[in-house]
Amino acid sequence: MTELLIVDDDDLLRSWTERVVREGGYACDAATNASDARELLTHDSYDLVLLDINMPDEPGIELLSHIRSDHPNAAVVVTGEDDPHLAMATIELGAFGYMAKPVGSGQLLISVANALNHRSATHADSRAETSPRRDGS
Repeated sequence: MTELLIVDDDDLLRSWTERVVREGGYACDAATNASDARELLTHDSYDLVLLDINMPDEPGIELLSHIRSDHPNAAVVVTGEDDPHLAMATIELGAFGYMAKPVGSGQLLISVANALNHRSATHADSRAETSPRRDGS
C-alpha cells in the first residue's frame, strides 16, 4: 500500500489532510514538526511526503533537502504561502510540487496522485536503465 507522511505543525490542517488522504485510499503517518518527521523517516519508507514549509523547529526547506539527499525515492509536495519565489526554490531543491494554502481536498488528492504517478514512472525508468538487456548487450 502507498504510504504518505504528512508534516505540518498546524493541528487542524494536519488532521484535515490525514482525513482527506485516507478517504482517498492512502495510508499515512503524521508528524507535527521536522524532528518527528526525521524520526519517522528513519524507521519507515514513504512514497510521498506532504511537507509544510513553515514550521517552528526547522524550516521545511531544510527538511526538504534532507529528504531529497537521504530518502531520494520519496516524492515531496510542499505546502505554504502563495509565494512564487518560494515555490520555485522548493522545486529547484527537488520537490515534485508546491501547493499554496489554503488547499482544497480536490487539489490535494490530484497533487498526491500526480506526484505518485511521476514517482512510479521515474522509478520504472531508472529500473529499465539499470537492468541487463535480454539480447545480452
